[in-house]
Amino acid sequence: AGGSQVLLCAAIDAFYYTNLSPQLNAFNGGFWQTLESRVQSWGRACANGTYDKVYVAKGGTLNDLLLDFRGAPVSGGTPTTDADGFTIHGLACPSHYFMAILAEKGNTYHAIAFYVEHRADLPEKPSADDLKACAISVDELEELTGIDFFCNLPDVMEDEVEHACVLSDWTW
Repeated sequence: AGGSQVLLCAAIDAFYYTNLSPQLNAFNGGFWQTLESRVQSWGRACANGTYDKVYVAKGGTLNDLLLDFRGAPVSGGTPTTDADGFTIHGLACPSHYFMAILAEKGNTYHAIAFYVEHRADLPEKPSADDLKACAISVDELEELTGIDFFCNLPDVMEDEVEHACVLSDWTW
Protein backbone atom coordinates (compact mmCIF):
# COMPACT_ATOMS: atom_id res chain seq x y z
CA ALA A 1 0.00 0.00 0.00
CA GLY A 2 1.07 3.54 -0.42
CA GLY A 3 2.79 5.49 -3.10
CA SER A 4 1.88 8.93 -4.22
CA GLN A 5 -1.68 9.75 -5.16
CA VAL A 6 -1.17 12.05 -8.11
CA LEU A 7 -3.93 12.04 -10.69
CA LEU A 8 -2.40 11.79 -14.14
CA CYS A 9 -3.70 11.28 -17.62
CA ALA A 10 -2.81 7.92 -19.11
CA ALA A 11 -3.13 7.26 -22.81
CA ILE A 12 -4.85 3.93 -23.32
CA ASP A 13 -4.16 3.06 -26.93
CA ALA A 14 -3.37 6.15 -28.95
CA PHE A 15 -2.67 9.77 -28.33
CA TYR A 16 -6.22 11.01 -28.73
CA TYR A 17 -8.13 13.00 -26.12
CA THR A 18 -10.87 10.37 -26.25
CA ASN A 19 -8.35 7.87 -24.85
CA LEU A 20 -7.35 9.97 -21.85
CA SER A 21 -8.57 9.46 -18.34
CA PRO A 22 -7.29 10.55 -14.96
CA GLN A 23 -5.60 7.79 -12.97
CA LEU A 24 -4.03 7.74 -9.55
CA ASN A 25 -0.28 7.48 -9.98
CA ALA A 26 0.03 4.60 -7.49
CA PHE A 27 -2.69 2.70 -9.40
CA ASN A 28 -1.31 3.42 -12.88
CA GLY A 29 2.33 2.78 -11.97
CA GLY A 30 1.61 -0.25 -9.81
CA PHE A 31 -1.30 -2.66 -10.11
CA TRP A 32 -2.53 -1.50 -13.53
CA GLN A 33 0.96 -1.46 -15.02
CA THR A 34 1.56 -5.03 -13.84
CA LEU A 35 -1.75 -6.16 -15.34
CA GLU A 36 -0.89 -4.42 -18.63
CA SER A 37 2.51 -6.15 -18.65
CA ARG A 38 0.85 -9.53 -18.13
CA VAL A 39 -1.54 -8.88 -21.04
CA GLN A 40 1.36 -7.68 -23.23
CA SER A 41 3.14 -10.98 -22.54
CA TRP A 42 0.06 -12.82 -23.83
CA GLY A 43 0.22 -10.67 -26.96
CA ARG A 44 3.93 -11.40 -27.42
CA ALA A 45 3.09 -15.10 -27.21
CA CYS A 46 1.86 -14.79 -30.80
CA ALA A 47 5.52 -14.70 -31.88
CA ASN A 48 6.14 -18.19 -30.50
CA GLY A 49 2.89 -19.62 -31.85
CA THR A 50 0.95 -19.84 -28.59
CA TYR A 51 -1.74 -17.63 -30.13
CA ASP A 52 -2.42 -16.41 -33.65
CA LYS A 53 -3.95 -13.15 -32.44
CA VAL A 54 -4.75 -11.44 -29.15
CA TYR A 55 -7.38 -8.71 -29.02
CA VAL A 56 -7.58 -6.28 -26.09
CA ALA A 57 -10.25 -3.72 -25.26
CA LYS A 58 -9.74 -1.60 -22.17
CA GLY A 59 -10.96 1.54 -20.55
CA GLY A 60 -12.51 3.12 -17.52
CA THR A 61 -16.08 3.17 -16.32
CA LEU A 62 -17.85 6.37 -17.26
CA ASN A 63 -21.17 5.26 -15.80
CA ASP A 64 -19.50 4.70 -12.41
CA LEU A 65 -17.15 7.48 -11.29
CA LEU A 66 -14.80 8.03 -8.34
CA LEU A 67 -16.94 10.35 -6.23
CA ASP A 68 -15.69 12.83 -3.62
CA PHE A 69 -12.13 11.53 -3.74
CA ARG A 70 -9.67 13.32 -1.46
CA GLY A 71 -6.16 12.00 -1.89
CA ALA A 72 -3.21 12.63 0.35
CA PRO A 73 -1.38 15.90 -0.43
CA VAL A 74 1.50 15.41 -2.86
CA SER A 75 3.90 17.72 -4.63
CA GLY A 76 1.81 19.95 -6.85
CA GLY A 77 -1.44 19.67 -4.90
CA THR A 78 -4.01 17.22 -3.66
CA PRO A 79 -5.84 15.00 -6.13
CA THR A 80 -9.59 15.38 -5.76
CA THR A 81 -12.88 14.69 -7.47
CA ASP A 82 -16.18 16.36 -6.76
CA ALA A 83 -19.52 14.85 -5.77
CA ASP A 84 -20.17 14.03 -9.44
CA GLY A 85 -16.79 12.29 -9.99
CA PHE A 86 -15.01 15.04 -11.94
CA THR A 87 -11.54 16.48 -11.41
CA ILE A 88 -10.93 20.21 -11.00
CA HIS A 89 -10.27 20.29 -14.74
CA GLY A 90 -13.63 18.71 -15.55
CA LEU A 91 -12.42 15.21 -16.44
CA ALA A 92 -14.59 12.25 -15.49
CA CYS A 93 -12.59 10.01 -13.14
CA PRO A 94 -13.55 6.30 -13.40
CA SER A 95 -14.12 4.30 -10.23
CA HIS A 96 -12.97 1.14 -12.06
CA TYR A 97 -10.80 0.23 -15.02
CA PHE A 98 -11.36 -2.83 -17.16
CA MET A 99 -9.83 -5.03 -19.84
CA ALA A 100 -11.43 -7.65 -22.07
CA ILE A 101 -8.98 -10.02 -23.77
CA LEU A 102 -9.68 -12.52 -26.55
CA ALA A 103 -6.98 -14.91 -27.74
CA GLU A 104 -7.33 -16.80 -31.01
CA LYS A 105 -5.44 -19.95 -32.03
CA GLY A 106 -6.80 -21.55 -35.17
CA ASN A 107 -10.50 -22.06 -34.49
CA THR A 108 -10.07 -21.99 -30.71
CA TYR A 109 -10.80 -18.88 -28.67
CA HIS A 110 -10.19 -18.03 -25.03
CA ALA A 111 -11.44 -14.93 -23.27
CA ILE A 112 -10.86 -13.30 -19.92
CA ALA A 113 -11.75 -9.93 -18.45
CA PHE A 114 -10.55 -7.81 -15.56
CA TYR A 115 -12.47 -5.27 -13.50
CA VAL A 116 -10.21 -3.36 -11.15
CA GLU A 117 -11.21 -0.77 -8.57
CA HIS A 118 -9.38 2.54 -9.09
CA ARG A 119 -7.58 2.79 -5.73
CA ALA A 120 -4.13 3.89 -4.66
CA ASP A 121 -3.81 1.19 -1.99
CA LEU A 122 -3.76 -1.85 -4.28
CA PRO A 123 -0.53 -3.88 -4.22
CA GLU A 124 2.20 -2.00 -6.09
CA LYS A 125 3.67 -5.29 -7.32
CA PRO A 126 0.66 -7.59 -7.46
CA SER A 127 1.14 -11.33 -7.54
CA ALA A 128 -0.54 -13.59 -10.07
CA ASP A 129 -3.12 -14.36 -7.39
CA ASP A 130 -3.82 -10.62 -6.94
CA LEU A 131 -4.43 -10.31 -10.69
CA LYS A 132 -6.56 -13.46 -10.79
CA ALA A 133 -8.75 -12.02 -8.02
CA CYS A 134 -9.85 -9.30 -10.48
CA ALA A 135 -10.53 -11.74 -13.34
CA ILE A 136 -14.12 -12.21 -14.45
CA SER A 137 -15.88 -13.47 -17.56
CA VAL A 138 -16.42 -11.13 -20.48
CA ASP A 139 -20.17 -11.61 -19.95
CA GLU A 140 -19.80 -10.27 -16.40
CA LEU A 141 -17.79 -7.31 -17.68
CA GLU A 142 -20.45 -6.60 -20.28
CA GLU A 143 -23.06 -6.48 -17.50
CA LEU A 144 -20.93 -4.08 -15.47
CA THR A 145 -20.05 -1.74 -18.34
CA GLY A 146 -22.94 -2.01 -20.77
CA ILE A 147 -20.44 -2.67 -23.60
CA ASP A 148 -20.76 -5.58 -26.03
CA PHE A 149 -17.20 -6.83 -26.47
CA PHE A 150 -16.12 -9.07 -29.36
CA CYS A 151 -19.47 -8.64 -31.10
CA ASN A 152 -17.90 -9.57 -34.46
CA LEU A 153 -17.65 -13.23 -33.46
CA PRO A 154 -20.50 -15.48 -34.61
CA ASP A 155 -23.14 -15.39 -31.84
CA VAL A 156 -22.79 -19.05 -30.89
CA MET A 157 -19.03 -18.69 -30.51
CA GLU A 158 -19.34 -15.32 -28.76
CA ASP A 159 -21.80 -16.75 -26.23
CA GLU A 160 -19.53 -19.71 -25.46
CA VAL A 161 -16.22 -17.86 -25.17
CA GLU A 162 -17.57 -14.84 -23.27
CA HIS A 163 -19.39 -16.99 -20.72
CA ALA A 164 -16.25 -18.73 -19.45
CA CYS A 165 -13.40 -17.38 -17.37
CA VAL A 166 -10.92 -20.24 -17.27
CA LEU A 167 -7.80 -19.04 -15.47
CA SER A 168 -5.80 -22.09 -16.57
CA ASP A 169 -6.17 -20.98 -20.22
CA TRP A 170 -3.64 -18.22 -19.49
CA THR A 171 -0.01 -18.16 -18.41
CA TRP A 172 0.51 -16.29 -15.18
